[in-house]
Amino acid sequence: MALMNFSEYAKHRGVTQQAVSYAVQEGRITVTVDPKNGKRFIDSERADGEWDKNTDYARHPEKESAKERRENGAEKVESVPGAGSRTGNTPTITESKQIKEAFLARIAKLEYERMSGKVVPLDEMNREWLKVCGAVKTKLLGIPSKLKGKLEHLTLEDIATIEDEIRAAMADLSDNRGEML
Repeated sequence: MALMNFSEYAKHRGVTQQAVSYAVQEGRITVTVDPKNGKRFIDSERADGEWDKNTDYARHPEKESAKERRENGAEKVESVPGAGSRTGNTPTITESKQIKEAFLARIAKLEYERMSGKVVPLDEMNREWLKVCGAVKTKLLGIPSKLKGKLEHLTLEDIATIEDEIRAAMADLSDNRGEML
């Protein structure tokens, strides 16, 4: 356990002191506070692991981790949001930010598609669908009356039978609407 101040750790990492301060501020690395004087120090071994785990190198490909530098530049960084290299179910801070950004992008895309008319809200689509279904029902139930005027040989019993068949067909379509899709 090698405790370093921010400046020493920045030199150790090959980054600026501002980058170290930013990493601490974001919660990507942890600091140790000396209880006697309140000064903050960084455990370099622990911080190296946290830095590698919690830094999104996909956003800054020019900055490779110390681990990657030791392994001659071998790519070891997960770039899929939420994929995570940790064994637990809790994502890292960087993964959480990636997940959040991905959802915000999806929401923005949906909003754009809604505004451009490509996507319609479900409740609006359901209202329109009910109007269409009502119009279809009215037209279908009007068929027997039209037939009565055109086919004079039909009896009232024939007309009632046709109406019953139309109603049965509509009920069947209504009951099986999920299976028809």
